[in-house]
Amino acid sequence: MLLRTIILSLLLSSNFAFAHTTVSAAGAGTNLSAAGTGSSGTGSGQAPAAAVVVAGNTNPIVINDNAAAALYPSIATISGVTASITRVRVQLTGLTHTFPDDLDIILEGPQGQRAMLMSDAGGGTDVSGINLTFDPTAATVLPDTSPPALTTATFRPANYGLNSTVFTDTFPAPFPALNVLDDAPADLNVFNLTNPNGHWKLYVVDDAGGDFGSIAG
Repeated sequence: MLLRTIILSLLLSSNFAFAHTTVSAAGAGTNLSAAGTGSSGTGSGQAPAAAVVVAGNTNPIVINDNAAAALYPSIATISGVTASITRVRVQLTGLTHTFPDDLDIILEGPQGQRAMLMSDAGGGTDVSGINLTFDPTAATVLPDTSPPALTTATFRPANYGLNSTVFTDTFPAPFPALNVLDDAPADLNVFNLTNPNGHWKLYVVDDAGGDFGSIAG
């Protein structure tokens, strides 16, 4: 059984759903397979005639204290899809952290578009094993503070750690060095109408000392 730590559901303009799952850990790559099996290392998913392609890895993402996660970035490679994207939905499964406000998480698509999923959001109340889903059509934006603590739910992405023009958070290399707010808005619609084929990259950073966590399948 695949452990789905990160799920990207890409709804395509040809009206079929593309489910893309990837998880990562230090020294590990990504398993990808349309049949639900695969091998370690950076892999690729080939879209069949069926509506859904699933890619996965059984390793958790380790969120290090005041540092980039392992591995960084988590990479999945998609190929063989002939339709463009009309909606991206991201699920982080089994998120545990002792201070969610420390988390900065960016998704980068294969064509270079980037979206901030969460930054300086969720407050300082511990979370354990929750499932966070990010959907551009969700009714509620990910909250800034706690209590109450974050719980399993669906939110629009949020970035509270910025001023009017630039990031206030640092993503170390190999994240590209562009820090203009428009380069990574808290908006998954940046991927709409783009080609889904290529490398999808998830960058996870803990930006302050004293706390840590994981995203576990």
